[in-house]
Amino acid sequence: AYALIGVLVWVAVLPLAGLVLRDRPETCGLLPDGERPEKNPRAPEDRRSLSSLTVTEAWRTTNFWCLCTAFFLMSIAVHGFLVHLIPLLTDRGISAQKAAFFVSLLAISSLVGRAVSGFLADKAQAAWAMGSKYVAQAYFLGAVVGISFFWGYESEVGVFVFACLFGLGLGAEMDLFPYMVSRC
Repeated sequence: AYALIGVLVWVAVLPLAGLVLRDRPETCGLLPDGERPEKNPRAPEDRRSLSSLTVTEAWRTTNFWCLCTAFFLMSIAVHGFLVHLIPLLTDRGISAQKAAFFVSLLAISSLVGRAVSGFLADKAQAAWAMGSKYVAQAYFLGAVVGISFFWGYESEVGVFVFACLFGLGLGAEMDLFPYMVSRC
């Protein structure tokens, strides 16, 4: 079955994707956010293409190191905590069924975080330059507040609030990193 799925991807999906997908907005005569060049008053005339940066040049930019540091720290906090979540919950006396419920709630809020953070980042980016960083900060702060609810409240209500806020931050972390890299 796996071999058949692999063959179907190679034979049907990849050629179809190759016909439909475009790698760069410039191939369609658009700017990165889908605007036509004459409708973007903020676009500088001498703007260098991001693809014109070499690896060494990108390595030396402040944006590169700020993004790497922020998302590295967020990933360590989120994924380090996530790996140990079920044992942490059951050690508090929460049943395995309720622990599974809270992890499911976290997963659902992660999906919501992915969708909503992407939408908000697009809106914030359109409103002002690098507005998406404020969206990332808000979601990451929400994850921190969620962790503080987990540690500060022994009740299931605290775990519920944690699962919602932490899940939103987890979803945003997965979604906003490639979004912000593409714009910085």
